[in-house]
Parts: sequence; C-alpha cells; structure tokens
Amino acid sequence: MNHISAHTDLQSSLSDLRGDDAALRLLAAKFIKRYPEKVHLLSSAFREKDLPRFAGHIHRLRGALGIFRAARAQAMAVVLEHKAQSGSSPSDAEFSCFMDELAGVASDLSLYLGSTSERSAPDQ
Repeated sequence: MNHISAHTDLQSSLSDLRGDDAALRLLAAKFIKRYPEKVHLLSSAFREKDLPRFAGHIHRLRGALGIFRAARAQAMAVVLEHKAQSGSSPSDAEFSCFMDELAGVASDLSLYLGSTSERSAPDQ
C-alpha cells in the first residue's frame, strides 16, 4: 500500500493505528460523511466573521487532519485558528487555500476508501 500524496500520509496513519486498516477506513468514512456539513459550518462562520465559532470549527478539524497526517492542511489550520483567536479575520485567499487543501484531503480519503473497497471485494 502506498497511500502517500501531497495532501495526506495514510501509510503513517495506518502505522499510528498499528496496521488496523479497518479503523483507518472507519475514520476516513466518518470524515467523508461529515465533510459537507463541516465545510458548510466553517464557510458560514467565515462569511459571517464569527471568529469564535470559526476558530472552534477549525480547531476540531485540526484533530482529524492530524489523524490522516495532513500536514499542510493542519499547518494552515493552525494559522487560521490563531488569527481567529486573536480577533483577526483570515483573508479570503487564506481561507480559499485552506478549503482547497481540505478538499484535497477529502479526495485522498475517498480514493483510499475506494481502493480498500476494491481490494477487499471478492474476486469474480
């Protein structure tokens, strides 16, 4: 398995989980299932300049990004969270870059779930 991309390092995630592929698939599936709602809530808080709510959503996302070793998205989230906590609204460009990176993470996870489904499907 080589699940290292520009957005995630799922090989390291799997190692963190002591090789428990089922656990990683479950975590990935949960992330993907909640992804549209998380994006909506985060985008809404950003548009409304609700910095405490925005910081809270970013903080919760950081945990999930850590699980999937999404280093670039996690680093961006740290910057956005600190800005929001200090009362400074992130720029549109910063937010857009983060959302693009987050979409890349979601794409990696979807591909991973697809590859594990194909791998575990019975031969015909």
